[in-house]
Amino acid sequence: MKRIKSSYVYFFIFILCVESILVFILNYNKNTNIDNIEKQYIQRLNTQFNTVVSFYSTTSTILIDEILNRKEVKNLIQHINTKDINLQQKIRNELHTILEPTYERLSRYGFRQLHFHDIEGNSFIRFHSIEHYGDNLFKDRATILKANQTKTSQFGFEEGKIVNGFRNVFPIFNNNEFIGTVELSNSFETFINELHKNFPFEYKLLISKEYVNSKVFSTLIDEYYTTSTISDFFYEEKDAQLEFSNNNLSNENLILIDTKLKQEITKHLYSKQPFAKSIELSNKQYIITFLPINDFDGTINTYIVSYTQNNALTNEKNKYFILLFSSNIILLVLILAFLLKRFYEQKALFMHKAYTDPLTKLLNRTRFNYDFNHIIDNFDTINHSLIMFDIDYFKQINDTYGHDVGDMVLAEFAEVVKHTLRDNDQIYRWGGEEFAILINDTSKEHITTVAQKLRTTISEHDFKIVGHVTSSFGIAIPDQHDTKDTLLKRADINLYKAKQSGRNCVITD
Repeated sequence: MKRIKSSYVYFFIFILCVESILVFILNYNKNTNIDNIEKQYIQRLNTQFNTVVSFYSTTSTILIDEILNRKEVKNLIQHINTKDINLQQKIRNELHTILEPTYERLSRYGFRQLHFHDIEGNSFIRFHSIEHYGDNLFKDRATILKANQTKTSQFGFEEGKIVNGFRNVFPIFNNNEFIGTVELSNSFETFINELHKNFPFEYKLLISKEYVNSKVFSTLIDEYYTTSTISDFFYEEKDAQLEFSNNNLSNENLILIDTKLKQEITKHLYSKQPFAKSIELSNKQYIITFLPINDFDGTINTYIVSYTQNNALTNEKNKYFILLFSSNIILLVLILAFLLKRFYEQKALFMHKAYTDPLTKLLNRTRFNYDFNHIIDNFDTINHSLIMFDIDYFKQINDTYGHDVGDMVLAEFAEVVKHTLRDNDQIYRWGGEEFAILINDTSKEHITTVAQKLRTTISEHDFKIVGHVTSSFGIAIPDQHDTKDTLLKRADINLYKAKQSGRNCVITD
């Protein structure tokens, strides 16, 4: 009996040891995996952030070079350091007149501050706040001081006297003589919009109240900032509104998440180290990642925060149970993989149908707008020409042969055009008997040749039932001031001129 009892004791001791070892191993693996996941999300956010910063820094460099090399701008800013108050105001007014249209266009693309400073670091003209000038910026703006000292371009996040921004500050030279600095900077809202185009996350910016209060004009703080829902010690920008487009994360849910986070992250925020937290809300799991941003002066007063719906951290915390039901989890993963595959297949099919004209099998007008907006986003409008054309006397075809034959002509017409065009030329059915072609070429001679070739091929083709038909063409070649609307309008006007000129001809700019 004693030996039996001892065996039970040894057995239970063995079980306890095994259980302890198992718990230790599972805990170790869980904590290691959680750390790795947090590092992954932190690194991902860091990569996303740096990618956008690099893009806008490069773009700002190009834009400022263009601005400073405008003759009328150079003639004015060479006198930026004059002590004559009247002359200063005259230069300021003329600069505003010359560059205000440029600044308005830049604002539409997310550039918030265009700001000139004299050689002593005094604000000469703020295009984002034209009534504020003359204050010295060396104390509060390290980027401007550094650019002034080194005579080189400086980049970095920094709070200003009015608003913060991702600063791009450049030296100004007149005949190789340093005369001041200029900045072209971006708001966080710009970064949100750019990040949303590429990544399925939501973002916000947290800025230390103490930092903002020490930098920004006190009369403007309430205009641009509001107390963060995450921490009473931080501000958020009022204008940086989330779009809630990728994760079905509504503003109400965001506030609930922030409220849940509030009590447990204060010490983390003051550690000024990156970290991630998992929150459950309405039976959904979210990972919130906090990445501290080094200000240009080396201090840390700001966090960029990303929100994404993901179960990774919670799954790791529940791994004890997941291991017990591993076979079910594997089955669930396979089901989810199948559903995701089906989802993406259906999505691809839906997108194909949404962008394709069912009669001609050409891309439709919706796809044209999508493609052209993509061209605009890549600042490539100047490299794309537009051809608008239609079938001459198509109404007579419908009236004579009926709409069924008209549809046959449209489908056959589309095939003739597709086989005539080059592979990289995009053709769209614009509507009715009207079509459009986007060509990545700005040579008037080349574009006209393409249109003439199309016109000839169409006129020589023997269409079923109706015989020969002709087409009229209007061409718009872009210039640096063109938008989608102006390019379309000119192409349409030229098509109308072709109609008025007897049809079966090509009219270009």
